[in-house]
Amino acid sequence: MAFKAINESGLHEDIEGELTDENGAVLLTVTSYHDGMGSFLIEPVLGKKYYLNCTNKQGKSKRFELPAAKPDAYSLSAKTVNNEYLYLSILKSKETQAVPLFLLVHTDGIIQYLSPVENIDKPIILDKTNIPSGIAQIILMDKDLNPLSERLVFVQNDDQAKVSINSNKKEYTAREKVSVEAEITDRDNNLLQGNFSVSVIDGNDIKPDTTSTLLTTMLLTSELKGNIENPGFYFQANNPQSRKALDLLMLTQGWRRYDIPAAIRGNYTIPAIKPEQAQTLSGKAMNEGILKSAGLKNGKVVLYVPEIGFVEETETDAEGRFLFENFELPENMKYVVQALTDKDKTNVELRVDNDTFPRVVSYPFPGKEETVPVSNTEYIAKAERKYSMEHGIRTIHLKDLEITAPRKEENRSIYARLSSDSFDREYIEKNNFRDIGAALRRAPGVKIIAGRVFLRGRDPYTVWGSQKAVIIIDDMIVSQQCPEDPGGYKDIPCIPITDMVNIDDVERIDVVNASGAALLGSKGSGGAIVITTRKAEDILKKSSEKTKLNVKTVMPLGYQKPAAFYSPKYETTEEKTGATPDLRTTIFWKPDVLIDNGKAHFDFYTADSSSIYYMVIEGVSTDGKLIRQVSQLSLF
Repeated sequence: MAFKAINESGLHEDIEGELTDENGAVLLTVTSYHDGMGSFLIEPVLGKKYYLNCTNKQGKSKRFELPAAKPDAYSLSAKTVNNEYLYLSILKSKETQAVPLFLLVHTDGIIQYLSPVENIDKPIILDKTNIPSGIAQIILMDKDLNPLSERLVFVQNDDQAKVSINSNKKEYTAREKVSVEAEITDRDNNLLQGNFSVSVIDGNDIKPDTTSTLLTTMLLTSELKGNIENPGFYFQANNPQSRKALDLLMLTQGWRRYDIPAAIRGNYTIPAIKPEQAQTLSGKAMNEGILKSAGLKNGKVVLYVPEIGFVEETETDAEGRFLFENFELPENMKYVVQALTDKDKTNVELRVDNDTFPRVVSYPFPGKEETVPVSNTEYIAKAERKYSMEHGIRTIHLKDLEITAPRKEENRSIYARLSSDSFDREYIEKNNFRDIGAALRRAPGVKIIAGRVFLRGRDPYTVWGSQKAVIIIDDMIVSQQCPEDPGGYKDIPCIPITDMVNIDDVERIDVVNASGAALLGSKGSGGAIVITTRKAEDILKKSSEKTKLNVKTVMPLGYQKPAAFYSPKYETTEEKTGATPDLRTTIFWKPDVLIDNGKAHFDFYTADSSSIYYMVIEGVSTDGKLIRQVSQLSLF
């Protein structure tokens, strides 16, 4: 029996204790072996209770009752011999009736062994070198393939990729180019394909992380629930203590008990959150009035992203539910969602579902007795110097200055510079406009017909022209063409100007007549309406109380736009002798170095400080082999 002792903070507690029976008789003494984990042997008697009385290093004691023995249980036992062979034994209660059994061994869903158990009293021997590195799950099943017992075993083989690093020099000076060639092969020296990330750090400032790496994450921590303290310890080569501790981790952190009756009845647990393959947006449309609680059947829902002109339309089901899926858009984009009846009526209440995410579990850092004090005055001084010497000038911190006057020209579009009328945020709030159309109707020469905007021509006495005004939202030109218009886009739903943007999201509206829309060329012959929206944080601070019930503006989480890592190049004499100090801590980082037929190449330039650089390479080959290598470069 294995155990793991943890304190109220979720961290390990080393303990000593005694195993006693229900009469108080001491059967044996126990001691934790590593990080609160330990084991002992016991042959329990059916119907008898057993207790473990534990005391930690602070002298605090607690008693735990052990799980009761079961009369119809099976158990798997695993033992490694010479780190090459795995001996599997099947144990059972004396009262258990023998039944046909099957044994399954798999790693990451790939079956390594599956066979009937012919002799329960004879151990099954497996060659570990034929099992890939990682957590192997061993499951004992009955004839109907219901799980009876499980044992996890960690396999450590030399089956990961090998990395050979060659640089153009062994030692470098400041601001010198470093060219690195890498060769990636398997253990049989076959050239691999794939990619890896590389980071080069200044060893005087920080050291490579040895507690949590690609190997520990992919092979260990991602497979087990809960907090694993210092996972790198279990990957120490040729350390018998780490191997024994790793097996204790498999016995405790990876142990589970099956509810056999529930499994036989088919009562399986269904994940609450499905795997995410793309962005989705869902919600419900409901009828207004006395049938408000009823869902809007066969209603029309339009999704519109003004910034990029993205438009999609879907239909609600019998309960009024709708779903947009299989799209991917960047973060910080405003989505306008509009619901209408099947007859394009607006008497609909729209509700958009909030994004749901898995619960975030955070674990505390080790206590003071587990930490190593860090005092690096040179690193702190370097950081201060780097901050104050950016761009070659010294930074002087001034007292905070609060600006209270409104900034009239902030975020004004280039298309609005020749506007004839403008409405800023202050004017919009003062007049309490219900939508953009209400605001535009205050401007002379503006007419809205069926949601489309028309401006009076250059001659103020001429009748209204047939050319619609161009709508520009945050410098993005949005077409007003509709299916029923001549030359309209048949596949794009028509969205009225009043529904394109929520009035509460608008920072400024500019009306530009045809003479001022020269930047638009022939498109501007009907003039333009230029709309500048507010910043995202300003929108989210204030709830949209004036929003139409059938229109919602939301900002769901999109993908993050990648930003390139800045790495300076010192190619000229002037650049190499520049006065601005190069105080980088992270010298170089590239997340996507391509491995082509086993070969990879990258370049970077050194900084100013004499140091030892650590070069960390981590990645995965196309056939699933993990890549990790830590190398050193000297800078003088």
